[in-house]
This record gives sequence, C-alpha cells and structure tokens, in this order.
Amino acid sequence: MKIQNINNTQNYLVNFGKKSSGRMTFPKRVKSILTRDGNFLLQRYYNEIKDIKPLSRKEEKLISQQIMAGGEDAQKAKQRLIESVLPTVVYLSAPFTKSGMNLEDIIQEGNLAVMKLINEVPYDGR
Repeated sequence: MKIQNINNTQNYLVNFGKKSSGRMTFPKRVKSILTRDGNFLLQRYYNEIKDIKPLSRKEEKLISQQIMAGGEDAQKAKQRLIESVLPTVVYLSAPFTKSGMNLEDIIQEGNLAVMKLINEVPYDGR
C-alpha cells in the first residue's frame, strides 16, 4: 500500500461518521463514482446501502450478546452486523481508486474481509 493511500484513508476516517438523519453521508467523490452513468451495478448497490444506519453502541452490545448465545438469533445478528458495515466499506474504498484500482473489486474484497472477520472474532459482550 502506498503512503498516499494511507493518508487518504486517514482523511476519510477523520470525517467518517458524519451523519444526516441517521444515515451515512458519502463524500461527493464517492457518490459521483457510485452513481456514474453506465455503471448499473454500482448505482444499484449505492441505492441499496445509502439508507443503512450505523449501529449504536447499545445495538452493537446487543448483537454481540446474541452472537455469543448462538443459534438462529446469532446468524441474524451477524447478518445485521455485516449489513451495518457495508456503507463503511464503500466509504473507505474510495481513496484506493486513485491508484487505478477498480472500485467494484475494492468493495467486494472489503465486504469479504468483513464477513470473514465477523465469523472469526470472539464476542465477549464488552
């Protein structure tokens, strides 16, 4: 990873979490990439994730407890956790497009990493 990409990601993280009406606000550059004419898949993906609200600390704790309990509720909780992170993956993927990488590939790899992480991390309810 190039140093400039790390700095760009840090700049995005500083502004991360700025919300309007409880949902993620994407920077103009990210929004323009996602809604670009001719890229139907990214447009559709953007429309599906743009209204996903991030989890509150209370919700995160509840989800952690459900996952620790196991069973069917654990699977639903993991699914909710994954869905809540999707806008974040897109938000953090945008700086890497400057290096010529394909945004769809970056988002896909980020989503796969999130799913793998959620299935491997131990949940202790903190």
